Amino acid sequence: MITEPDLTPRVNPRFAPERGTKVAVSQEFVRSTREDLLKPSPRKQQTRSYSQKIEADKVLVDKLNEKLEMYDRSHKVKSIIYSQDYDEHYAIPLQRRINQALEKENYEKYLEAKYKNIDELTKHPVPVNSDRESGHIELLRYSVKGLHDPGNKYREQLEKENSFEEFLAKANGEPLPEKKAKSLNTLDYKRYDQMVHTRFWLGTESTNKYGRKAFPDRLPETMKLETFPDQEK
Repeated sequence: MITEPDLTPRVNPRFAPERGTKVAVSQEFVRSTREDLLKPSPRKQQTRSYSQKIEADKVLVDKLNEKLEMYDRSHKVKSIIYSQDYDEHYAIPLQRRINQALEKENYEKYLEAKYKNIDELTKHPVPVNSDRESGHIELLRYSVKGLHDPGNKYREQLEKENSFEEFLAKANGEPLPEKKAKSLNTLDYKRYDQMVHTRFWLGTESTNKYGRKAFPDRLPETMKLETFPDQEK
């Protein structure tokens, strides 16, 4: 059984009052002293506040953990579905078409056409500066029509939707937002100087005279290198 402490003030014998006198003790002093003794220490109060805060946050933490687990499960399911779509609609059909192109009969036709084109190029070579189109080398071809990677499929759908919205805006006379171009570095003077030399000059006055030579042996004087002395040899 817990008993209340004795709060009766004790008299110091050194300062004991004279006999026959009574020491008056106020009830307010006794009450305040009792409250101070029964009041918990600041450390206990801090510990209690921490425990209450943890209990209050426990519900929030449990909800957050539940949502994170749900997101994790959804991510795994989405990855599985994406992998299945990729295998069923792209990888497996593409592998079948490649195998069909590599069958014995088709592969022999490819080799025959390839060697025939190589012999033709060897017997009748095309000069580098000639206007005649050179022959082509036969390639092993297979069709990818109808095959869609899931990632590219959604991207293509988004591009079609954007183009359709742009068409409707033009039809209704709505102003289209301006497409922002990348800002140029205005301090890169060498780049601006090189931009002049990124076009071809075919020997006519209407085209860029300072452009690259399309045929160096025919047009040796077209390229001017005043700004590139290190390249003059």
